[in-house]
Amino acid sequence: MDRETKRMVEHYGEKAGGKEETVTGTTLYDAVKAVGGTTAAICWPKTRGAENIDYNIPEFYEQEAFETHCTPSLWKELRDAGLPVGSYGAWSKDFARGPMQDWLSTEAAKYMLRHKQPNLLLLHYLLPDSLQHQYGACSPELAWAAGYIDERIGDLLKTLKELGLEENTELFIMSDHGLSNAIRGVYPNVLFKRNGWFHPEHPELSQVRAVSNGGSAYVYVMEEDAAERSALMDKVLILLKQTEGIARIIIAGDMSRWGLPEEGECDRYRPDFVLEAKNDSFFNMGYEADSVIIVREKPVGMHGYFVDHPSSEAFFLAAGPSVRKGGKLPSISALDIAPTIAGLFGAALPETDGILLSELWRKVRS
Repeated sequence: MDRETKRMVEHYGEKAGGKEETVTGTTLYDAVKAVGGTTAAICWPKTRGAENIDYNIPEFYEQEAFETHCTPSLWKELRDAGLPVGSYGAWSKDFARGPMQDWLSTEAAKYMLRHKQPNLLLLHYLLPDSLQHQYGACSPELAWAAGYIDERIGDLLKTLKELGLEENTELFIMSDHGLSNAIRGVYPNVLFKRNGWFHPEHPELSQVRAVSNGGSAYVYVMEEDAAERSALMDKVLILLKQTEGIARIIIAGDMSRWGLPEEGECDRYRPDFVLEAKNDSFFNMGYEADSVIIVREKPVGMHGYFVDHPSSEAFFLAAGPSVRKGGKLPSISALDIAPTIAGLFGAALPETDGILLSELWRKVRS
């Protein structure tokens, strides 16, 4: 939520602004580019307008965005090569055509390997996440999607072998999160509407408003008068503690533990409370419903829970000439992955909280 404009900021599909405006730290591709590497990304989040990606197809859901913001020369080459890039938008936002989208991303990656040979290629597949949202975590549909993506990765490995690049390419496969089955929708804005704090006709005039992130939600108290704001904060907190479906409430002073801003940090967008849903629940920011809790007929897959939630666990796999064969890492942090890969290039990410996983390599790196 943008406190100045009083409007929700939507990052989904790169709608909230470009990379240079919304990402403040040094990314992996920034670091690789800084040491002279060539970079490429396909459907990688928050990359619109990224200055340090040489060949870029950001994660969009609207065809106009693809046509406008993808690297122009690359986009033309892909179209001239016969790839149906004119369908990228439709295939990206329609779950039923998700396999086509991930196939197209794979074909674009194969083209880049053949004709650009970037030093760093980032590729984001959508299908496993999409089908879990629709059919639930650990569903038969997920098993099919995992097999399908495995085949697409096989296509890339085959291309590397054909090009003679297999023996000097490092491969990293990872997920960004897990998902949890949830059957109860929790609607905080309905709760606030009941108490006269949320205005359904003009949400931007609301005193209290929630923004959903699936398994978590941000609550913003928009009252500007200091005394009234303090009193309202107390009332909101009491009400939230009494509301079914909420597992945890994070308040000022405990935000930094979860990587969230405290008072005085990013105040324009900083929430006043952060909520985590119970295991069987998720948050919805709708406000038209009459009930605060709505039970679905069947569960859906959700993510966005706190990092210590069991469903948040992801996987990480690495293979290549530098990787210790048959090695097994203990539980690692997602924050460690970028600095570890950057180390391969002799690059550094000094701003990161992650560490370089030297035990991953055949030879110790620092």
